[in-house]
Amino acid sequence: MTSKNLENSHFWQKGSTFVARPSLAEKDILNPSETIEYFVLSRRKFYDLLNNTDGEDFLAYYGERKLILRVAFERYLHNHPELRRRV
Repeated sequence: MTSKNLENSHFWQKGSTFVARPSLAEKDILNPSETIEYFVLSRRKFYDLLNNTDGEDFLAYYGERKLILRVAFERYLHNHPELRRRV
């Protein structure tokens, strides 16, 4: 399996056993792209929020990267539904 195919696959090979990647609902920490996909958010509004905030309780930092704590962000989104994409 090439690295390009590995990125798009929902499975990855560990030794000779294939292990399913967890779904976004099972992950506790999401990157911004996963958060937008999982919560069906407006990309522009979400990145504006990330760029204009530092101390929200749903953010975790890994070096310079901002990661989103899924459960805490669910609570935040309950109070700020305007971030959701219009259908």
